[in-house]
Amino acid sequence: TFDIEDTTVARIIEQYEDWSAVETHESSSHLEWFQDAIEPLMSSDPQLFQYEVSSKTEAEGP
Repeated sequence: TFDIEDTTVARIIEQYEDWSAVETHESSSHLEWFQDAIEPLMSSDPQLFQYEVSSKTEAEGP
């Protein structure tokens, strides 16, 4: 997603079932390809945030 106030900011949100899935993704060839492809577009080092969610519920629609 892109920031509506700063169009130079893009956010990539990923969800994993467990830590093993994260490790598998981090060692994948497609992630390496993506990082190589996006690097020329970046003006600074990425900021990485990790959140651990203990539960989730379906949101009510309008």
